[in-house]
This record gives sequence, structure tokens and C-alpha cells, in this order.
Amino acid sequence: MTPTLAMVVMREAQIAAFKPEPFWTVQITAGGIQPRLPSLAPAEQFTLTATSRRFQEQAEATALLLRCRTEGQSMVESVETKEKLEKPPLLYDLTSLQRDANRILGFTAQQTLDYTQSLYEKKLVTYPRTDSRYLTEDMREMLPALIGAVAGKFDYTGVALQAEPVRPSSVFDSSKVSDHHAIIPHKDHVRQ
Repeated sequence: MTPTLAMVVMREAQIAAFKPEPFWTVQITAGGIQPRLPSLAPAEQFTLTATSRRFQEQAEATALLLRCRTEGQSMVESVETKEKLEKPPLLYDLTSLQRDANRILGFTAQQTLDYTQSLYEKKLVTYPRTDSRYLTEDMREMLPALIGAVAGKFDYTGVALQAEPVRPSSVFDSSKVSDHHAIIPHKDHVRQ
């Protein structure tokens, strides 16, 4: 048996011998927290969720839960912070729009297509039957004005407009655009 094959066999044996062990945790949530960070608008509030350590016995978790409910206050014993970078979601193609419309609004795929097609025919959004989630490089100059116009339509003046509005690598890639670019608001209608 080669060393590589031995490693694969040992790993397979570990996987086969694995027995999942149940555990319980308690989560508490506090809403309406106002941060004191200069970079955030003062009106922005956040929800904080705290999670207990893992309990091997359900009775221990239940006891902690009951204590939290009856005492009305809890003490944080330790705080763990993690620096986390999260990429913004890609723009919509038809499939991702249908998936989110179903998950968030309960629309079927056909309903989403029909609604988006209707918006396209009224020149409110760009062509919906696309499989691309990117824009072409030649749209780069047009996008900041489009973002500002859409924000203006919704009276949005938040922090997002003050930062760099678009990260080019997550939006522009002509090589990933076949016939039609991602679905975005139509530039002609937004100006009206």
C-alpha cells in the first residue's frame, strides 16, 4: 500500500467511525442597539445576538434559558470578535432573481419572469432573460450616475453613497457577459 493510499484509507475509516454527538446552545437577542461609531449614521440601530457555549445535556441548556428569562438580565463573560470580510452579492441574472423572489416573496419562477418581463417592457429594468451577473466594461462611467439616480428615487442618503459606490471587480467583467448583461434598473426611466 502506498503512503497516499494509506492516508485515504485512514481518513475513510475516521469518517466511517464518526458518531455525531448532539449539543445544545442558548441564544439571546437584544434589539435597538445604537453604536457609537463615527462612520455610521446615528439613526442606524443593530441587533445583537449572543450565543452560549455548547452544552452536552439539554437540561443544562434549558436551565440557562430559564435563568435568562426569569432574571431579565445577563452578564457577558467573554467576547470574541472576528474580522470578517464579506463580498457583496453579485448582480442579478434571471435565475438568481427567481431564487431570491421565491425565498423572500414566495413568487414562482414563472411569476418572477412575468413581472420582470413586464418591467422590461415598460423600460424600468434591463433585459431579464440573461444568464450574466456582470456588466460590460463600457458601462463603467454610467453606473455611478445610475446609482445616484436610483438612490434619489427612494430618498436614500445613507452611508453607502458616501463610500466608493462600486467595486469594479465584483461588477464589471466583459468576459462573463455573453448576449446580455445583468439585470439592473433601466437608465432612461430612472432619469424621469
